[in-house]
Amino acid sequence: MSLSLTQIEHEVDQLPQHDVEELFEYIFKRKVLTEHDRIWGEEASRRLKAYKEGRTTARLAGDVIKDLKAKFA
Repeated sequence: MSLSLTQIEHEVDQLPQHDVEELFEYIFKRKVLTEHDRIWGEEASRRLKAYKEGRTTARLAGDVIKDLKAKFA
């Protein structure tokens, strides 16, 4: 008998963070990715690594959108 999505969500909520991260990696790797998904995933990983290493900063999405609207207005 398979578990319902609600049951799976409950079980995941009970896991330690490290196990949740491993489960996420497992699911992500098994998903059939489009080429676009694969490229964006790699780019997102590069950006996160750069942020964690202090090589770049983060900005609020609202600020970025405001700047873009002003630039292209």
